Amino acid sequence: MIEENGYSHVFKFNGSYDITENLIFGFVSSISSGRPQSYLGRHPTGVDSCAAGNVWEACYGNTGHESFYDENEQPAKRGSKGNLDWVTNVDLSLTYITEVMEGDLSFKATVYNVFDSDSATNINETRTSLNDDGNLVKNADYGSITDRQTERYVSFVARYEF
Repeated sequence: MIEENGYSHVFKFNGSYDITENLIFGFVSSISSGRPQSYLGRHPTGVDSCAAGNVWEACYGNTGHESFYDENEQPAKRGSKGNLDWVTNVDLSLTYITEVMEGDLSFKATVYNVFDSDSATNINETRTSLNDDGNLVKNADYGSITDRQTERYVSFVARYEF
């Protein structure tokens, strides 16, 4: 079984190439299958841990009744509602190294997420909730994207080793 935040496939490819003695090109790339999606909904009353006589029979909690149940109060196995899209990422770097006063001075520029991929990495999984009247309603925001890949950005690093 794949855990809720588990990925069934992750492929990584990275390396570096010495363009010259002082100039190094580097890359890191990965592609991973999207994480599994779930339904989070109200745990039905009178069932399992919410059954009469159980210490938790009221089934009220800080999570607003969220458990792995669909809008019909049927069990919805964790991660059973498909997967998010695949996530791809490519980072490139260029490093220049030179000797200065018996030490190594290096300058490195790295571009993260070169292709500015913006795959969803998380969604709202709350399928149902209780309204103010205590009735079970579908969440209009179910499936809406809550997190995406970090957008493209660049970092610059200067380093002196002695």
